[in-house]
Amino acid sequence: MNPACLASLFALAVSFAAASDAPPVLTVCEVMAGLDRSEKSMIIVVGRMDSAEQGVWLHEDCGINVVRGGREFTPSIALTCGWDFPKNPLGFRWNKPLIQEKLNDVKETTRLRVHNKYDFRDGWYAVLGRIETQLPHKMNPQTTCASYSDRYFGPPPGAPAQLVVAENAFLKLK
Repeated sequence: MNPACLASLFALAVSFAAASDAPPVLTVCEVMAGLDRSEKSMIIVVGRMDSAEQGVWLHEDCGINVVRGGREFTPSIALTCGWDFPKNPLGFRWNKPLIQEKLNDVKETTRLRVHNKYDFRDGWYAVLGRIETQLPHKMNPQTTCASYSDRYFGPPPGAPAQLVVAENAFLKLK
């Protein structure tokens, strides 16, 4: 999908969510297309969750590269826990039909992988959190679990954005 189309989808999703007071549901690539418009927004992101010893990310393989802070990134979002993260709003419910629709879009270009070294398999997830996108960013150990660099989010190789989440903000998908 081309970047202009992704940007239009992002704008549509954000405007729809603003009208309904529900957090927008976006794929990783839709977030990448609207990075400058999403800073500090509460959103739900759908993608393939990858993890390693040092971190967890949401990914999508949609054929775009993202340039932030003078670096090129693949579409990925580092996940970090937030000490200042508010609990899920009263009455919050996952919009499962919309999330499934977004997951179907992600599955068109992205596959789950098996990591034989650790016998670990990626998974499909929807994650609710506060998106942070501005690079260079101020690292604040009071509000996030770990900081590695001000030039990217998460552990190396880094991501162009991070989603600050609470413990109960994950929905495993099939």
